[in-house]
Amino acid sequence: MDSGLLCLGVEGRDVTVAYAKTSGASIWVRFGYDHAGVSHPAPADVEIYPDETKGDFWPGQTLHCGQDIIGWMDVRGQRRFQTPGVQIC
Repeated sequence: MDSGLLCLGVEGRDVTVAYAKTSGASIWVRFGYDHAGVSHPAPADVEIYPDETKGDFWPGQTLHCGQDIIGWMDVRGQRRFQTPGVQIC
């Protein structure tokens, strides 16, 4: 992504997906993450402006060893962008 940075954070059983937008026009996105064959979308789209960071947070998730966690954001009118997969152990 040329206009920002998509990040995935996993701390214990909490998952965060956030996007730091650095340039371009505002966009509408829906955050989420995939893990163990299940998709976990945020409940609503959010608008992100340049020089702004927004994201979503999923506390107390059931995370399985050896299974990738992949953060993503669907950009309205464009496509899905995703992070590389990470494993907790």
